[in-house]
Amino acid sequence: MTKTMKIIISSVVIIAIGLISGIVYRYEKQLAVHQEMVEIVKENKSLVTADLKDEDLTQKITEINLDFETIEPNPMGGITVNGYINGNRKLIFYAGFDKSNGKEAKIFSTGTDISANLNRFLKAK
Repeated sequence: MTKTMKIIISSVVIIAIGLISGIVYRYEKQLAVHQEMVEIVKENKSLVTADLKDEDLTQKITEINLDFETIEPNPMGGITVNGYINGNRKLIFYAGFDKSNGKEAKIFSTGTDISANLNRFLKAK
């Protein structure tokens, strides 16, 4: 094997190791950010519960489930999450959280949107 070939192979190996290391680092960072968002959502589930109880005038909601796999950062800041009620995955809602910019950074609900199926369920007598 010539000296030039050894240099080329060494360069390719170094570049490959660098790329793989970068990909692994980025994946681990995204995983850590997602885990942090999951913790924020778990800690503030009561905000979603309050929003949904405002919509539920006939007290039909017995269980609120958040789908932690759907948690995403909102492009405008904050966190969005999907969920469903009473164990029925067709009764979907979408919730958002954000952090205030005051002296004490406080998490607040940016609102909860309900699907057409959930709206019909809540309005039915």
